Amino acid sequence: MQDLYDFIEKEFMIFDKEKKHLYTEDTLQNICLGLHSMCKGAESKYFNGHTNIRDSRFLCFGVKGLMDTNKRLKDTLLFNILSYMSNQLLGRGNTVASIDELYLFLSNMTAIEYIRNAMKRVRKKESSIILASQNIEDFLIPEIKEFTKPLFSIPTHQFLFNAGNIEPKAYMDTLQLEKSEFDLIRYPERGSCLCRCGNEGYMLQVIAPAFKEKLFGNAGGR
Repeated sequence: MQDLYDFIEKEFMIFDKEKKHLYTEDTLQNICLGLHSMCKGAESKYFNGHTNIRDSRFLCFGVKGLMDTNKRLKDTLLFNILSYMSNQLLGRGNTVASIDELYLFLSNMTAIEYIRNAMKRVRKKESSIILASQNIEDFLIPEIKEFTKPLFSIPTHQFLFNAGNIEPKAYMDTLQLEKSEFDLIRYPERGSCLCRCGNEGYMLQVIAPAFKEKLFGNAGGR
């Protein structure tokens, strides 16, 4: 990153307005400003330095601190992560990617398209993508509804829990549920889950092992 910044900065400093270029002086200036922030400025902590990754078999990218930063930086890092995921899923294969709280990135249409296309192709490489979200209504915002709708029809397996306060018809239409299936999870019963595998559906009761109860208690996160 630093080498790229040095190169662009040099090009900007020796820019000759009398010559023909593929880029303008303003373009170079904007690139320099962006790279300076990433290489030396406030955003450099996200891009510089060594990582603490010891084993690439299991990686976790947290976005807790990232959500408070500016949209440009958030999108840049998001695309870096998605690019890495795509390479692992489609290039290397035999890989699983899990995306939790997907609603946080629904404002980025390119990211949604990226994920949707990957979901369609990863099976050919013996890979899979797991999506998780508690806020179905966020996917139903009019301006993004047509982009997010395919995300619910592509998965071969679904685990559905109580829908909360969402309007039942909207929930059933979005997830293509029969009323009888919705009735199984319409009440907030702890541990109840509807599992859908293709055309098959199963009612599951999730019970934590005894050792987990001893470690974490039985309050269910309350």
